[in-house]
Amino acid sequence: MKKTQEDIIQNMQASKVIPVFSHTNIETVKKIMETTYENGLHIFEFTIRQPNAKEVFTELKKTSLHLDNIILGVGTILNPRDAEEFLSLGAEFLVSPVFIPELADLAKEKDVLWIPGCSTIAEVYNALQVGCSLIKLFPANLLKPGLVDAIQSVFGTTESIKLMITGGITTEPEILNSWFSKKISCIGMGSQLFKKEFIENNDFKSLSIEIRKVLEDIEKIQSKYES
Repeated sequence: MKKTQEDIIQNMQASKVIPVFSHTNIETVKKIMETTYENGLHIFEFTIRQPNAKEVFTELKKTSLHLDNIILGVGTILNPRDAEEFLSLGAEFLVSPVFIPELADLAKEKDVLWIPGCSTIAEVYNALQVGCSLIKLFPANLLKPGLVDAIQSVFGTTESIKLMITGGITTEPEILNSWFSKKISCIGMGSQLFKKEFIENNDFKSLSIEIRKVLEDIEKIQSKYES
């Protein structure tokens, strides 16, 4: 059964961390997805930055069919052509680094969750106007958590506007606290979670430890701000 957009967003909020990963080696990507899944992250965003992205995603989709209730999407979608191609291959959600009106139209037509990247109040407004249910603040390492306060003061509470923070988010508790204290929905984590040495050495044990630590830190942070 196809998951609704609301189902996917609820799963993202429950996951707290959205793994964002890309690599040319099919086996590496499959192992990364399996490791994140085994450690409680049942959402996976594969970014199509590699020349063989279509081939890798096709195999990744096959692997995902053996992981119960995993939700697999694609990132770095910049045009309707790529969006339609990866939707046909089984992508369940789409993520872009910027707001692209043509993708908003396609997402509405296909009834698929599209998460645009925004970095200004104006871009957030445009995303809300076309009905985006979840908005990515990107690149987070160049933004300040105070932007969340500004967005919420203009457009509403965390119940009416949901934000995913992505781009250069590190695993330090103080960085996680600076964003999760704002009651955001989730964060997207890429290279800061999938450290180069983990990948080069196939060190999935250390990756597992890192994932569990990040999730534990986020849980502690959220518990402090529960109302």
